[in-house]
Amino acid sequence: MSSVLPTRRLTAVRRSRRDLLRLMLLGGAGALAAACGQAAPAPAKPAAEPAKPAAAAPTTAAAPAKPAEAAKPAEAAKPAEATKPAEAAKPAAGAPAVKAGDAAGSITISLANEPSTLDPMFAPGTTEYNPIVNVMDGLFTTGENLAVVPRLAEAYKQVDDLTWEFKLRQGVTFQNGEQFNAEAVKVTYERSVDPNLKARNTWAADVNIEKIEVVDPYTVRFKTKTATPHMLARLANDHFIYPPKYLAETDPKTIARKPIGTGAYIFKEWASGDRIVLEANPGFWDSQKPTIKTVTWRWTPEHTARLANLKTGAIDLMEQLDPTSIAEVDADAKLKSLSIAGGRRVFAGFNTKIKPLDDVRVRQAINYGVDIEGICKAILGGATTRMKTWVNPPNESPNVKGYAYDQAKAKALLAEAGVGSGTKITFDLSASSYMKGSEFPQAIASSLRPLGIDVALNPVEPNVTTQMQRDRTTNGMYMRSTAPFFDAGLDFDIMRLNHAGNSMQWDDPEFQDLMKKMYSGGTPDERKQWSFQAQARMSDQAPMLFLWKQPEIYGTAKKVQGFTPSGDERLRVWRMSISG
Repeated sequence: MSSVLPTRRLTAVRRSRRDLLRLMLLGGAGALAAACGQAAPAPAKPAAEPAKPAAAAPTTAAAPAKPAEAAKPAEAAKPAEATKPAEAAKPAAGAPAVKAGDAAGSITISLANEPSTLDPMFAPGTTEYNPIVNVMDGLFTTGENLAVVPRLAEAYKQVDDLTWEFKLRQGVTFQNGEQFNAEAVKVTYERSVDPNLKARNTWAADVNIEKIEVVDPYTVRFKTKTATPHMLARLANDHFIYPPKYLAETDPKTIARKPIGTGAYIFKEWASGDRIVLEANPGFWDSQKPTIKTVTWRWTPEHTARLANLKTGAIDLMEQLDPTSIAEVDADAKLKSLSIAGGRRVFAGFNTKIKPLDDVRVRQAINYGVDIEGICKAILGGATTRMKTWVNPPNESPNVKGYAYDQAKAKALLAEAGVGSGTKITFDLSASSYMKGSEFPQAIASSLRPLGIDVALNPVEPNVTTQMQRDRTTNGMYMRSTAPFFDAGLDFDIMRLNHAGNSMQWDDPEFQDLMKKMYSGGTPDERKQWSFQAQARMSDQAPMLFLWKQPEIYGTAKKVQGFTPSGDERLRVWRMSISG
């Protein structure tokens, strides 16, 4: 195999001469747009602080078009009235029929960054979950079109408003020989709320669990404190089951480096700074067995190096293919590009505890003052457009249209807030975590300069910026994205006041009250209306600079078969095969 270009840590913002020219042109385009009155109809004048939701709401217009290539999102999971059996796992169309142990060959997949952990209770995002999802299983997962489907759960029913019962698959064995059963589920969920562990992802708390009862070895009941309408959607969102004996006998640091689950692949090696290696699990319980024996995960922050590795055959599949490189990949006889609109929301969070960003008028002014549509066209080649509302289709409110580019409106808001020329804001960014991750902040800074806001860019390592966000020690602005959900309630997940992802520290009682209603009850119509109200409130109060929903674009060798991009961004290798 060809050697892989060396991984390079982010130490500075680097740009090509061509990209610098683009940014210069972008600044000119923004000024031209303002001079020509390109802005959409202006919204009502914002109220003086404290801001009133309706008066300061962004522009409203016709309903936005949905992304043409988006996978059809799943409807929110509904409580069961009776036991719902799981569908039998079936091999994907065209996948070769194999038996356990038949796997052969290898695949090398390039991520943009090195995972920070392989313990899902501490995993911050997709970078970590892609290796994990191949090693561990949860009770539910997302299937085709992002529908919630059973995984280690075989059937379920909602006994009453506060009780969910799950029938578990029998004959499933963890990779260390332990049996999967109700006790494993109980231990896993109790671990997530262990105060000594201080897990990042508190699963039991997420579903309001009061206690878990083992009814029999393969039946478990969740007793919740409140009605939990999003139970199944939550359980499908990266909730993985651990082997109890391994948990009891292993320190957390080892668990973070050596995951054990019931999944298609067995963890073999993590060479820090270089690779993670998995091997096919001959005892995998699913009828769709892995056909590729060895999976090697590598990471290369710089897009040009990832792309070079793909073209030389050093890697077989890469994430975050730059939209402007699609034609180059498709022109190569050995390669192809695959994409999906996706639901990852990219934003620039505001630390709402820091001046002047504690003033809603300043936050709104920045949203009006940056030509996001122009940036999308100039840097992403129009591959996406500005996010209008936080919630993903099909649950977005038609009444929320987002912010239009209007620098005159932005200047008026800043003047009203008493923010003068020379105001300084520090912007933390991790360039390798996003498409064109250094160019976007540069363009944002360029757009804000005419408003008298001097943005100081602060390049930070991905793991460092993740920790800063978790510790809520970010500077004024920070680049961030959040994983795609396709559930009206879970779309707001990181906006919960005590959620680790709410680094904005946005504490809005009206919004939080709507969150409590959505998460604890109501009819589907009521939850829909609360969601619409929450979307309007969030857009009005602008705890972030709303950017865009990131398209998921991959470059892959044509010999890789069975890979279809998924809206949840997971790379399920056991569904792939290698031809030739």
